[in-house]
Amino acid sequence: MARPSTFVSKSQIATLLNLSNARASQLIKAGMPVRSDGRLNQDRAREWYTAHVRPRAKTATAPQAPQGETTRTDPVHGTDESRVPEAGAPESYWDLRTKLIAVQLEKAQFDLDLQMGKYCDAENTASIWAEVMTAVKDGVLGLHNRIVMRLPAESLLSKTGSCTLK
Repeated sequence: MARPSTFVSKSQIATLLNLSNARASQLIKAGMPVRSDGRLNQDRAREWYTAHVRPRAKTATAPQAPQGETTRTDPVHGTDESRVPEAGAPESYWDLRTKLIAVQLEKAQFDLDLQMGKYCDAENTASIWAEVMTAVKDGVLGLHNRIVMRLPAESLLSKTGSCTLK
């Protein structure tokens, strides 16, 4: 005879699934079946959790990964999960979570490098280049005046009044 289904509170299901109360609330919002009075059918909640959050945790012991495949530890429950992705299969929660953390880490590293001066801001670079180019332009345009001032006046003007060099 099957055991009768028991209805439990949100905190009790959190304890049974080894979750925090906040995570249990998140799962309820994500679609875990709950009655209108807020209580959960223990069996249905476990089935939903196994099917939607922990699809590879259906057995008590995780199977060994085939040769060449990797295993990893579930950070919440500490169990080994086999990593045998199927072609075209949707990514698991842990794969997506790992990608999110990697992107956040990369952004934090970039922000730190920016603060340390490894990279410079595009606006600052543009203003610095504008100052440099203005100085070069002014220098080139003023070159004629500086050359004329340094040449002796008598070598520039001959008796004919034309400007020639000796």
